[in-house]
Amino acid sequence: MSVKCSTLYKNLPLNNAQAKAMLIILYGPPGVGKNYVSEWLARTYDFYFYDADIHLTDEMRQCIQNKQPFTQPMRDHFFTEVISHTQHYLNQYPHVVMAQAISQKKNREQLHNAFPDAHFVHITTSRRLQLKRLAVRGDWVTPDWVDKLLAVQEPANKEHDQVENSQDQISLEQQFTRLFRQWGCLQYKVGPVK
Repeated sequence: MSVKCSTLYKNLPLNNAQAKAMLIILYGPPGVGKNYVSEWLARTYDFYFYDADIHLTDEMRQCIQNKQPFTQPMRDHFFTEVISHTQHYLNQYPHVVMAQAISQKKNREQLHNAFPDAHFVHITTSRRLQLKRLAVRGDWVTPDWVDKLLAVQEPANKEHDQVENSQDQISLEQQFTRLFRQWGCLQYKVGPVK
């Protein structure tokens, strides 16, 4: 899927009059650094960051507390809400990055149908680094919960892009520069936007 989008200005706010809405959807299991990458995109390219997990339902939170996997009907309902919130943010901000595990292809397709011009990026990392990040988080996401999630996680869609988040910000810069060029929407500007 090739979509022309607005010019992004590194480290500079976007001119809303010139900007075409752009949505990047980052997905992958917990601990791969989806939020880290989203926050980096927000700082570097002035994206609005939407962490979809803030809208997990009470039923899903109960599953997490009981260390049980989500059912597909739970996921379907949740992603209906995520689509509504994502549209709300796209109406307010020219560029949005959304992060969520999105373990099932059915739900990725649900998002794709709602946002056909979105850019899906599967975030990966080494298992060693994933476990290290999970240990540092100190929240409900534990290695055994991730193992349960991985047991039901469907593989990344072949047509989606991939970013390896195992190194540093220079590596992220290189990978996203390549993606933005591939998507036809990145030009660097050294100075103020005119």
